[in-house]
Amino acid sequence: LAAGLAACSPSGAQQAEAGVRAIIKNDPASAKFEGTTACIAPGGYFGQVEQKNAAGAYDGPVSFVYLGGKAAIAGDSNFVSLMNQCTGSGGAATNG
Repeated sequence: LAAGLAACSPSGAQQAEAGVRAIIKNDPASAKFEGTTACIAPGGYFGQVEQKNAAGAYDGPVSFVYLGGKAAIAGDSNFVSLMNQCTGSGGAATNG
């Protein structure tokens, strides 16, 4: 029974992607994720997300990070700080 329950629980990557979807304004269900990777920091993930713009077209992938229950997309005010914590670096991640 425990194995069956574990199979129903979302993975950390799925939780991260759900957190990112929650901050996407236009059609969050249509977001496409690529390269979702675990952070050095426990429970964190980063990768690329392609989201639709207000016209309904995809804009191209941008970087995202999810750490400590907080999600950010490149360009958000907290993105660089979260990404630095995620990767354990002092450098900034770039868009795309």
